[in-house]
Amino acid sequence: MNICRQCKYYQKSTGSCGPLGTGKRVQLKGEKYKLCGCVMEVKTRIAASGCPVGFWGRDVPESSYAKAKDFVERTEGKRRFSRPEIDELVELSNEILKTNRKTTGCGPCLKQMRDEMKRALHVSL
Repeated sequence: MNICRQCKYYQKSTGSCGPLGTGKRVQLKGEKYKLCGCVMEVKTRIAASGCPVGFWGRDVPESSYAKAKDFVERTEGKRRFSRPEIDELVELSNEILKTNRKTTGCGPCLKQMRDEMKRALHVSL
């Protein structure tokens, strides 16, 4: 978060990277980037996210990121999870979202976990 606060694109009034919600296209050292517009207090806590300009990166190994993305795509629209899928979801969710959730059989809780992970992965794409 300190890196963000020191960045010239950080919007102190909203705590966002560029204009809140919309971001903005910028040029830095000859390269074009799109600022994300995210609230950085939240984004910097998501292990799968990174700076759109490249000042800081994901805190998740590429292999875990790929597994999480594959899991989200593979289970999209699924209403029930098998026991191995539940274990995989909890493990990946904890790594990607930096949480410490326990295995649960609660369907709505599992769907929420998958949806949160999906949003986090999408933010960092």
